[in-house]
Amino acid sequence: EDDDRKTRLQLYVFVIRCIAYPFNAKQPTDMVKRQLKVTKSQLSAIKDRFQSFLNGEMNIPADEAFVNAVSSFLEVFLKSDRIVRMVQSGACSYTDMREVFKNNVEKRVRCLPEIDGLSKETVLNSWLNKFDLIFKGWLVG
Repeated sequence: EDDDRKTRLQLYVFVIRCIAYPFNAKQPTDMVKRQLKVTKSQLSAIKDRFQSFLNGEMNIPADEAFVNAVSSFLEVFLKSDRIVRMVQSGACSYTDMREVFKNNVEKRVRCLPEIDGLSKETVLNSWLNKFDLIFKGWLVG
């Protein structure tokens, strides 16, 4: 009886430790942020913001190459049926849209001629910052 009791107690402790382990284990510090999904009304507002930028209604300085990139992003990506279906299914987030824009402009920036004192990486970062400003609707007016 004593051996049986000891075996059961060991098994009980083992099961409790297995259950408690995920709660006691060190959690990773680089937890992935939960991506907020874009809704249909948000998609409409995003399209309006990009159109406002193209109409010159935002105080964001931009060169012709950036304006062309934004115009292409709006016409080819934001106004496509595919993005509407992605939004309806809940499969589209801000990060997804930013990645599409980033991939598109990386190709464009590679094709631009070198400018003295201005690296292509700097141009790309500047364009992504301007994208963020447009996306969030800042500097309207």
